[in-house]
Amino acid sequence: MIGCLGRLVVLALMASPLVAEGAERLYITPAGCNLAVFSGGSGEYLFHAVTSHVDGQVALRADSAAMSVTLGIGNLSAEEAWYNPAQEGRYNLAWEILETDIYPKALLRLTRLEGWPGRGLAPGDSLTLTASGTFRFHGVSQPVRFPLTLVQRPDDPARDEAPATLISAKLSFRPTDFGVDLDGSAHVLGEIGLELHLVAYPVPYRISGATYTLLYSAGDVAKECGQAEVGEMHFLLAGLASGNAALVGPIGRAGVAADSLRAAIERHLREQGPDSTKREMSLSATARESYFRDAHWEAYRLGADELTPVHFLLAMLARPNLWVTEYLARKGLTYDRLRTSLEGEPKPAREIRFLGNPFYVTRRDSTALRYARNVWDMQSWDGKIYLGHGNSSNGGPAQNAGPIPVISYDPAADSFMTEFVVDEEQIHRYRVVNGHLTVPGHDPRESWELGNFYVLDKGGWRKLRAVPSGIHMYDLLTYRDTLFAAGGAREGGAVWRSTDGGRTWRSFFFPDIGRIYELFILRGELYAYAYKDIVYRYTGDGFRRVHVNLFPEARASRCPRVVRSIEFKGTVLYIGADCVNDHQWSPFAAYDVSRLEEAQRLGLPESDLPYDILVRDEAAHILTNRFRAQDSTVTVAIYRSSDLARWTEVVRFNAPTLARSFESFGGAFYVGLGTEVDPLSEHSGDIYRVVPASP
Repeated sequence: MIGCLGRLVVLALMASPLVAEGAERLYITPAGCNLAVFSGGSGEYLFHAVTSHVDGQVALRADSAAMSVTLGIGNLSAEEAWYNPAQEGRYNLAWEILETDIYPKALLRLTRLEGWPGRGLAPGDSLTLTASGTFRFHGVSQPVRFPLTLVQRPDDPARDEAPATLISAKLSFRPTDFGVDLDGSAHVLGEIGLELHLVAYPVPYRISGATYTLLYSAGDVAKECGQAEVGEMHFLLAGLASGNAALVGPIGRAGVAADSLRAAIERHLREQGPDSTKREMSLSATARESYFRDAHWEAYRLGADELTPVHFLLAMLARPNLWVTEYLARKGLTYDRLRTSLEGEPKPAREIRFLGNPFYVTRRDSTALRYARNVWDMQSWDGKIYLGHGNSSNGGPAQNAGPIPVISYDPAADSFMTEFVVDEEQIHRYRVVNGHLTVPGHDPRESWELGNFYVLDKGGWRKLRAVPSGIHMYDLLTYRDTLFAAGGAREGGAVWRSTDGGRTWRSFFFPDIGRIYELFILRGELYAYAYKDIVYRYTGDGFRRVHVNLFPEARASRCPRVVRSIEFKGTVLYIGADCVNDHQWSPFAAYDVSRLEEAQRLGLPESDLPYDILVRDEAAHILTNRFRAQDSTVTVAIYRSSDLARWTEVVRFNAPTLARSFESFGGAFYVGLGTEVDPLSEHSGDIYRVVPASP
């Protein structure tokens, strides 16, 4: 049987949920070593195939349990298909007969587990149950009933582990019952046995794209070395060869040169020599423990819900008997040292003071309106801190909120004030343009013939309504004494240019692009960013597309975006984020780019998700949230760097919900809280003043 290492693939699809209201959820994801093994035949010809493309959910209630599992049979391993054990060749005719290209998924929906004890799972439980439900194969559903075992991993005081439930089952089926024409192959495929070896976690762990790539590369390294078992050193060697920052970075900071480590590993693998005892690639028991169970635990302890290379590196260093662990320890890189560097020395605040929730006046009438209290942006200006909120999404909760008051906080008076009301559904961003505080018109509550933006000058706030077809204005800045705006129009994505301060505009439309979200200036050039790799450079009289990846080492994303871009010492800092809830976003990493083709991920702890960037006092500051799944808390941290290479934690504190934005004024940070769509936090819109313990 091949191991799950070489076949691990991240699936975007999830099995149809069977989780009832109030049920405890367990998640079966490809991040664990989940396998579905198909076998059949006898005598001269055998059928044997494996897939690790397994996704699903388990619903546990006090009185019942249910499960749904999707099997990616379109990805069955071709190396171990239908074959004659007396011959060298293997034959893949089974795929044509089973038509896995047409029906690439099988689905088990188990609606009843007979023998359920009438309570939740307890540590150490080992239950043998009878599962009944339906099995959908080849596009046809048939009833099934088979034994299934659930084992709840016991507590072990000597070894911390992430909670997990082990699931195993065996069943058999006849393809002809599902409409398969065996075409004379009944001697091999007449009856197929299916074995399930699954691990379910209370957290839906994902696996990052960078880790997924390394897992495949590790298998290739093992093959090149002629070794049948894929181990930790193959994984590490693959990471060093790729220059993966999550591996090379900590190793380099410990004083270990990547080139010397790579040479040492290659020398050690040559000394081991090829393994001629096994013909098929597999994953050793030791590697499986290190790669998956222990890596899950490291992610769990760090409050992460995504497995990344650094979690596997930690799991490797936790095993003192490994040759590579001993080698790195002699060079100064130990488990404790890496763990400490990832967590950072906690720097609690000298003062944390709740200032109030100024949005309660208009946003307190229902639970849904908590979403419109999200503090999307904070901007210091003229001794005050301005706050943005609302929601322009066409979907709930609190859809199409507005009009939106411009609310400021005056630290000297310790009070909030409503200064103006914009005819928009959301204030998502403030921009300082030509010495004035401005608000781009995010989503006007008026005719779409014209779009708006708002300017604060000596006479107060004023509205300029002149942007042609300006349905959405997401960004606003000046470039070479000319005003530029970016957004969305009826004609598609749009950039507008004004040479008279915003009274008149020339439009540049991008019909094939829905929206232009961001403008930034890099090395004297103006760029307009849409999403994914869609970037346009301003040529003086138009825009020309350039092809570039601004999210290196990022996990797969349906619609990645650049948000919060800001200039700093000749570079542009920004956050990579997924598009969510229409106009909104959810972050996955922070980046800097000094040349368009050389974007790189910032060296922040991977468990800390960036939400805002601030440049003050010749230094860059980043606001992060660490979500701890085990106790549903959020640890908020602010990091500071003057060179983008070394990041120092300035302050850390616990918050009742995530921190959306922040500002710096008078030696203190001001932090605005927010909420996700679900659950909706009652603390959304809370404003805090946080004073670090030391500068």
